[in-house]
Amino acid sequence: MFKFKNEKRELKRIIEAILLVAYEPVKTAAIEKVLNKSSDTIEKIIKELQEEYRKEDRGFQLKKVSGGYRFYTHPDCRDYIENFFTSTMRGYFSQAALEVLAIIVYNQPVSRIIINEIRGVRSESVISTLLSKRLIEKASKGFGPGHPILYKTTPLFLESFGLNSLKDLPPIEKFSEDIKNETHSKEENSYLNIINTKDGNRYLNVIAIDGPAGSGKSTISKELSRKLKFFYLYTGAMYRALAYLALKREVNLYDEKALTDLTIDS
Repeated sequence: MFKFKNEKRELKRIIEAILLVAYEPVKTAAIEKVLNKSSDTIEKIIKELQEEYRKEDRGFQLKKVSGGYRFYTHPDCRDYIENFFTSTMRGYFSQAALEVLAIIVYNQPVSRIIINEIRGVRSESVISTLLSKRLIEKASKGFGPGHPILYKTTPLFLESFGLNSLKDLPPIEKFSEDIKNETHSKEENSYLNIINTKDGNRYLNVIAIDGPAGSGKSTISKELSRKLKFFYLYTGAMYRALAYLALKREVNLYDEKALTDLTIDS
């Protein structure tokens, strides 16, 4: 098929071209069919390309994700890319979408009822959005009342987040530690919303922001706390964490005393 003086170089060019136009990660089997070369040959060339990009310190990388290969921007360029997207493009995930996606990722397959219980709000519209974006899909039906539909992530999710498999996800315990460290860091700061009066009493100014799901409560609260230098307390995360713990420990979600005791113990 190839009659070039430098066949390896030509193979590299063709593989690069295929990877550039591919809509999703390309498996070596697909390249084999096009080039009529063995998988070992394809894998060897891909490894050489990866090494060349690394040595040249290029702005992109060739990574294996979701069982195939695809080009990704280099992590060192992250800040510039974020600035580019922030200033020129739209379409980021909402806070609600990220929450639902995280719940599904770490609990899959999971039903809509469980997702709603953990978040404390209805999530039907968010689930529909994630389904339309092909980041999640219906896995099967559960064994509970009514046989609820269970949801799981898709190969496109792995591709979108640069993962080769779900095993590459950071352990959920890591996030718990990060939240704990962030809380301790904030507690060390002086808060302007604490007022000392002449009679020696201390009062706490509190600004509560409420609204329907997906209305931007978290975004507004964070920005307001930053500008006013107020302590930011994300009560939504507290409720969801409690709901998650209650489900894990099989505590009745309608038993007020049991939930109160669980909150105190935690």
